[in-house]
Amino acid sequence: MDSRKGQYEKGFSHQKLFVLRSSLRPHLPSTIQLTYHSPMPVFVDDMPVDLASVDLAAVLESAKSQLRDSGRIVVNVLLDGLALDGEELSRRLTESVGGREVRLYTADPRDLSRSTLEMLLAEFDEVVRHQNEVADLISRDETSEAMTRLVDVMEKWRQSQEALRNVAGVVGIDLNDLDVEGDPAIRIIEQVIERLKTVRDTIEARDFVGLADVLSYEGPRLVERWQKLILRIIEKIDESS
Repeated sequence: MDSRKGQYEKGFSHQKLFVLRSSLRPHLPSTIQLTYHSPMPVFVDDMPVDLASVDLAAVLESAKSQLRDSGRIVVNVLLDGLALDGEELSRRLTESVGGREVRLYTADPRDLSRSTLEMLLAEFDEVVRHQNEVADLISRDETSEAMTRLVDVMEKWRQSQEALRNVAGVVGIDLNDLDVEGDPAIRIIEQVIERLKTVRDTIEARDFVGLADVLSYEGPRLVERWQKLILRIIEKIDESS
């Protein structure tokens, strides 16, 4: 694997977890040079700039270098009008961009992270409802439908864990040093992992009564602690602004 491809595959792995809103597309940072000579320039926040343009990886590396002083990060990449993220972005990093239009959009990592966490807070109000619905379906012996809905609940928990860790990394928060009402943040994360393992174990054992109990009685408390952790991280972001 091209070393640059590996670097950007890691660097952009969190994109799918961020919701980029139009309000997060700010004015072009002063660190980006506005002069350009290419007939098909690279655009950063809709302004033409002069960046290395051998391939997409070179463009991103050049943008990263020029954005360093501003503290901003690239959060959205468009090639000929097509948004690239995740595996698609990684696959096309070594693609030549000669004669093609590249648009990069940036954001302040603190603003972007705060927006992501606020979105998670709202989504977890729904997670409680969905968990209760699964438990109710199990009580009515509608196991198949309950398992279908539970898949979505489990995926939301998985994505939220990944989002929290990515946000902490982006804004420089050490989760090992963070506490929530006296409880270490890492311990709360471990509890979530343990409870999700319990859910998987009850499914494998086909212990649907036990599963309903976990979702009905432990689920709401777990969501409450998770939301408090999210709020605590938001507080830390605000403190650093």
